[in-house]
Amino acid sequence: MFGISEGKWRELNGLNTATEISNQPKLWEETLNIIEANKEKINNFMGKYYDKNTQIIFSGAGTSARSEERRVGKECRSRWSPYH
Repeated sequence: MFGISEGKWRELNGLNTATEISNQPKLWEETLNIIEANKEKINNFMGKYYDKNTQIIFSGAGTSARSEERRVGKECRSRWSPYH
């Protein structure tokens, strides 16, 4: 992945994040296909709440952000408490 071996990613504790990033283009395409297949339903629903000038932007942090939050939280607990 990205010119780095899986073993090296594991050594760097980055395999999950690298895998997520490498899978993103496929997931974007799948999401686009779902949206296009349901365009009429989406437009009918959204038409009730938004006008033509409203823009919706989809973004996300995925599980990597959550993993980082857990890692940082664990580090903080280990510094402040002898029980972690």
